Amino acid sequence: MDAKERNWNYCTNHLLNWHGIWTRYTPVGDVKESFQSLRSFKSNLEKTKIVHTNTYSYANGENKQESWEFNFLSNSLDNGLFHPSRETMRGYFFASGHATWATVKLKPN
Repeated sequence: MDAKERNWNYCTNHLLNWHGIWTRYTPVGDVKESFQSLRSFKSNLEKTKIVHTNTYSYANGENKQESWEFNFLSNSLDNGLFHPSRETMRGYFFASGHATWATVKLKPN
């Protein structure tokens, strides 16, 4: 199995609802913002397409939702799962169950 297939197969182990708190920091380490989040991953029966939906809940009562669709042919790359909203973002999923999203190329500002 190549890296593209392995990453996609591990990704399908994360087809759940993930509850958490996101905290964003400034470049000097100060808290920029913090909010509750729900990340939901659902797939078709064949597990060839995944819909990823984030719901953000802010302290002021505001809610925001974003959704993206991934498919094996165009999003699973040798260097991670390509996120359709950010050209430089990749998802990495491991057999142990650990996962992360990371930027593969830093841009100024």
